[in-house]
Amino acid sequence: MKRDMALIREILLQLESGKLSRDSISIGEWDTEEVIYHKYLIMDAGLATGMHSNTLSDEDYHLNRLTNKGHDFVDAARSKTIWKTAQDKVLQIGGAITIETMINLLKKIINDQLGL
Repeated sequence: MKRDMALIREILLQLESGKLSRDSISIGEWDTEEVIYHKYLIMDAGLATGMHSNTLSDEDYHLNRLTNKGHDFVDAARSKTIWKTAQDKVLQIGGAITIETMINLLKKIINDQLGL
């Protein structure tokens, strides 16, 4: 399964706003497996804390809160305009980027707009 930055952004925005329930396994257009996998990636990248739950019939990752790094990502990715600019730049180079590079790109776009 490929990493989807848009899904990571959506999960983190929902977690920050309190809209991501403990049992959220369906988000927008994404299927259950994609959401579960991306919640794992979010925890693995240190963007949020949470716990892994595994039963005979179900596996999930329950996110508790954003980390400082997660807040940085959300703050940088919140604006739809900045997010779209970053996505367009990523598509220009082939469409794949690491989470760290995405955070740096978002920060650069913001800094450029602020004239820093």
